[in-house]
Amino acid sequence: GVLVRVDLGQVPPLRPPPPAEHATIAAIVDPNPAPTSPLAIPPLVPLAELAERYSTQIFPSLEDLFASEVEIDGVLVCTPHATHTALGLACIEAGVHVMMEKPMTT
Repeated sequence: GVLVRVDLGQVPPLRPPPPAEHATIAAIVDPNPAPTSPLAIPPLVPLAELAERYSTQIFPSLEDLFASEVEIDGVLVCTPHATHTALGLACIEAGVHVMMEKPMTT
């Protein structure tokens, strides 16, 4: 399977996930190329470094990702709760499986 991380709001989940045997990180979506958080220990990783580490592409929005030729099977949404509904519905409408760290809310 192929996984895309969606990180907005610069929350600590932007740290890179451990490698998974049957998953590939196809893209990372984040509008901020240099995320920071005073609460992140260790510090958050710049997106360019993540792209190099995982041989993947960075997109500033889901719309840009969906307009690209990157093939994805699923999206891991790691964002503030208030963004879950819009991001989750955008993925579902694009026919992409969605995993969120918390339930969708309105």
